Amino acid sequence: NAGTGRGERVLGERTLLHELGQYLGDPQSWRAWSLAAQDGIISTAGILLGFTGAGANEATLLVAGTAAIVAGMLTAGGAKWSEAAAEREAQLRAVEHERSELREQRHIERAELIEYYQEKGLGPELATRVADELMIRSPLKAALEREHGILRLITRAEVMISGLVSAIAYGLGA
Repeated sequence: NAGTGRGERVLGERTLLHELGQYLGDPQSWRAWSLAAQDGIISTAGILLGFTGAGANEATLLVAGTAAIVAGMLTAGGAKWSEAAAEREAQLRAVEHERSELREQRHIERAELIEYYQEKGLGPELATRVADELMIRSPLKAALEREHGILRLITRAEVMISGLVSAIAYGLGA
């Protein structure tokens, strides 16, 4: 029953509001928004300065500025969405790979887990006990952490939120 326990399914079962709250509280997200906002400021200002230097009137500046903001928001949001979606897809491939490994080579996965905890500084007996407990409770989560450094899966909501918030940050900067 490797990888099919309740613990593994919970990895992907978070609500949109929960994801939004976590995303809004993450310092790394704030840095990404700051960069998107700076891109909005610099890109839009550069375009408007170019048009102004060419002698454009106010109506032309308004159209050019609006077009620059919309295009920039779509680009910033799309790039961030694409990045997050690619990372999520890689994680899902890792999940399937580890599920397969646990089905076909459970004893090898256990031995690798024991070795992993010994390398982290546990003695052989304690590393074996920890590995055995993890193989009972959540072998998939243990394998994902050990082999891929995955502590939690990126959700669809996070992918969507990262793209939308990046686009909004760009627009606010612009």
